[in-house]
Amino acid sequence: MRILLVDDDADFAEMVRDYLSDKGQHVAIAGDGQEMRDCLERDPFDIVLLDLVLPQEDGLVLTQYLRENTDAGVIILSGAGTLVDRVVSLELGADDYLQKPFELRELLARVNSLHRRVRAGQRSLRQAKVAAFAGWRLDLQNRKLFRPTGGEVSLTSTEFSLLRTLVSHPFEELSREELMREIKGRSVEAWGRNIDVHVLRLRQKIEANPTEPALLKTVHGIGYTFCADVAEEG
Repeated sequence: MRILLVDDDADFAEMVRDYLSDKGQHVAIAGDGQEMRDCLERDPFDIVLLDLVLPQEDGLVLTQYLRENTDAGVIILSGAGTLVDRVVSLELGADDYLQKPFELRELLARVNSLHRRVRAGQRSLRQAKVAAFAGWRLDLQNRKLFRPTGGEVSLTSTEFSLLRTLVSHPFEELSREELMREIKGRSVEAWGRNIDVHVLRLRQKIEANPTEPALLKTVHGIGYTFCADVAEEG
């Protein structure tokens, strides 16, 4: 497992890296947001451990960046510990929150648990390179979506994960909780109805008439269903 630890406390970061490395994990350290971006450009990471209080850029801003640009699981490590910090972190896309100080054994358990959930959410369509539906083509390897006319449609990381999950289960009724567990690895309770916001934005990109969706339909009282045949291309 590849882990990126973003924390400006060098002693703390080295302690965490030494412990996780002893447990067989590969751990890189970034001291601020720019170093985090540099690391992400060079290598993919499975998990990002992120402090909220960082120089120059707030950890909440970086959480949002991670959610929009990567599929990495995000665990907040913070000494702030306020309810507001915890709630806002989760709403912005963090998968878990651990208040400092904490036992390193608990951190390892949280990391392993999140990694299992993230991997489980990526199993659908793992063998396919492209999912084709209604003339659209979703490039699963390069994370790109192409219109029937051939033009590319820009997707955020969350929108891509949501669409990938939906096309993996065509004509199935998926609850909001199931969708959030698939794409974020946690219960929708942490997000409230934010899944509806992502669905609305996705509809605006793929539906001919977003107010009367033909592909991504609402199942009242439950969630959503994807109404199109999907062809997998290897």
